[in-house]
Amino acid sequence: MRREHKKGFTLVELITVLGVLVIVMAIGIPGIVQYRRKAEFRRNEAYAKTVYLAAESKLTYYRASGQWKKFKKQVTTQGIPATGKSKKPDATIYAVTLDRGAYKDKTSASNAVIALLDDYTYDKEISKESIAIEIDIDSGEVYSAFYGTRCKGLNYAKESANGYLTMQERDYESRKQNLLGYYCAEGTGSAVSLKPTRLRITTISLENSESLTLNWSTNAGDALDVSYKLSFYNYAGGSELFSMMVSPYDMRALGWTSVTGSTENLALVDVKDANGIDMGSWAFPITYENQRYSLTLDAMMSAKVQAVLASKSGNEKLELEKTSSTSITRLGAVASDLREDQKIYATVKALPYAGNAKLVMTEEYRDSESVSSNTSNTMYADATKDTEVKIAAFRHLSNIRYYDKKE
Repeated sequence: MRREHKKGFTLVELITVLGVLVIVMAIGIPGIVQYRRKAEFRRNEAYAKTVYLAAESKLTYYRASGQWKKFKKQVTTQGIPATGKSKKPDATIYAVTLDRGAYKDKTSASNAVIALLDDYTYDKEISKESIAIEIDIDSGEVYSAFYGTRCKGLNYAKESANGYLTMQERDYESRKQNLLGYYCAEGTGSAVSLKPTRLRITTISLENSESLTLNWSTNAGDALDVSYKLSFYNYAGGSELFSMMVSPYDMRALGWTSVTGSTENLALVDVKDANGIDMGSWAFPITYENQRYSLTLDAMMSAKVQAVLASKSGNEKLELEKTSSTSITRLGAVASDLREDQKIYATVKALPYAGNAKLVMTEEYRDSESVSSNTSNTMYADATKDTEVKIAAFRHLSNIRYYDKKE
């Protein structure tokens, strides 16, 4: 009977196979690790954008519902002022942070990051990693968002240490090395200057009460290197009536103080007609308080001022009206429609300061979009509402600004 023997691998063959495997692993494993790190970094970049959009949605709700002022206190209390390499804080940017693993612990209920994300993210796992949200407390808007998976948390330290990553190193290569996701609407930001460059009109309204005023606010606050183009339109036809450029720098140079109630608050602004023809400088009461500009278009005057204006005629009267009158009818010299009451609306656009070419700062700011106000009547009670306004008291017998035209 013939016996068959099974033949195995020789020692040389085993060594050869093991050598090949070692070579393959030496080549393949680093590539796999690198691929996994790249995929994780891309995911963190996407999550940073998700955090940004969710936080901005919640802040938009806070601003619209009147809750921003309360939440702002929480941001400034919990947050840390943004610092650059010079360690000089940017007074308008605060970062609220959430350390890795802190989601849903005993202290997370009052965390500002959780307040911004919990209602606006479907995947709650996103909140279990390290998150930082930079907020501009002047405008109430998100500046940027960070998302890290290989760190305990985020801060503004000079260098990354003890498991915490510094947000000062936000260039692409540094973030890729640390797998730190980042998203900013203005693109890759600077660790030294964190101010947003896109100007925004945050509020605008025409108010018709004791005076007709145009009110607006912007993310530039009281910056002097920003001007505002105001344009006024006839509501019925949509045609432009006149425009003006409000430049705080120029107004301050001429004595404007911005303080409400000050007798020096009449500010000279250049007015143009609907065709863009310069109609000279006109004085308007303008105030700035609590991040809001208010320009008075029509208001009551004293009997003394009215008597002086009534005693003049022709060009002499017009020149006096430019500097002393607070009646919108004086602008009939610019737009004839304004000699009678009109339903109007306004638009406001913020621009880098344009009054003096030497002071234009186009690298710091970019133009805002033009934003429209509500519609209101120029001289009488707000005809856009259903309520009728009747005289309740005489404040100035010589100048009753409001009356029911039906009576």
